[in-house]
Amino acid sequence: MRRYWLILPLAFLLFGVGPVYAQGEPEWRSWPLGQRFGVDLGAFFANLETTVRLDGTNGILGTSISFEQDLGLDDSKIRPMVAAHWRFFKKHRLDVSYFNLDRSGDSSTTVNIRFGDFNFQANLPLQAFLDIEVFNLGYSYSVLFDEKKELAFGLALSFQDLAVGMQGTVQGQPLEVSEGESFLAPLPTFTGRFNYAFTPKWILNVSLGFFTIETDLGETQLDGTIVAAMTSIKWQLFKHFNVGLGYNVFDVDVETENERRITDIDYQYNGPTLFMGASF
Repeated sequence: MRRYWLILPLAFLLFGVGPVYAQGEPEWRSWPLGQRFGVDLGAFFANLETTVRLDGTNGILGTSISFEQDLGLDDSKIRPMVAAHWRFFKKHRLDVSYFNLDRSGDSSTTVNIRFGDFNFQANLPLQAFLDIEVFNLGYSYSVLFDEKKELAFGLALSFQDLAVGMQGTVQGQPLEVSEGESFLAPLPTFTGRFNYAFTPKWILNVSLGFFTIETDLGETQLDGTIVAAMTSIKWQLFKHFNVGLGYNVFDVDVETENERRITDIDYQYNGPTLFMGASF
């Protein structure tokens, strides 16, 4: 199930409430890092690596599958990204971002694949899909903030909406098997961020996030690890318009276990980003 509705209240918060505070600009608003609002639209040139295992309900282990090598999904893809921030006080900032990585592929594997309760035979046509939708929300507090540099620490929440599936022939009959994992209780990460203005027009951004979690969500046990890193250089082309180049790294390893089965999904994506943005 897609969760685009999550963006709507944040959009209202960022761009509806913010102008109330626009009266009487303080000195820090004139600093290169002092913009109250910023929105970036970009293209993410993602290199992808995905491993999935779906066990059967009878306790039989599923096959650990590389969706790129075994099932023919593209190992690289260009996807749009959107990100925004709101500095609602001098040292307090909210960040949001969204993107999705939906892929499908066709293959004929050389080995049998056990996926859930079904066994797909080798050397038969097989179709697969893997859809990932990510919505991130973060808060940070600046322990250092002046005209040229900022060092901030905070907490981010990552809403991961995953769906995987296969379609092939089982015992001579066509069959589609799918499994979805939507984490309504979001995966958190501790974050650090450093920004440096070489000049009023050239700004370096570096951020790092990490978290590991093991918890019970009702009837489901969730174990997960997240590593996220980003660096970029931004050029303030005009007063309210910028362009930039960056590099993103993201690694998620999530295992869910309930009375029915165990699902283990490990996916990594990294690559450069090109973006343009507005700030004010």
